[in-house]
Amino acid sequence: MKRIQISTIAIALSALFTGQAIAQDNAPLTRTQVQAEMVEAINTGHVMVTESGRLANDVFSSNYPQQENVSSKTREEVRNELVEAIANGSLDKHISA
Repeated sequence: MKRIQISTIAIALSALFTGQAIAQDNAPLTRTQVQAEMVEAINTGHVMVTESGRLANDVFSSNYPQQENVSSKTREEVRNELVEAIANGSLDKHISA
């Protein structure tokens, strides 16, 4: 019985410290940002709907648009667009290639 109690306490403490470490890594979000992310997750089906952790877009796939492979540009094309945006001044941060 003592082993179970010690294991339970150890798991609870590790979960507590892990949660705090994860929370410190991310910048704090505003309430509006969190609400916007939640709306987006619901609309795209990226919310859990079963106890096993399956997502809504997996369980009810007919209710959500199928995701397509969006990578239609090559890496070189994207880099060229970035260089052009920097040259035109439409990008205010310079990113090294």
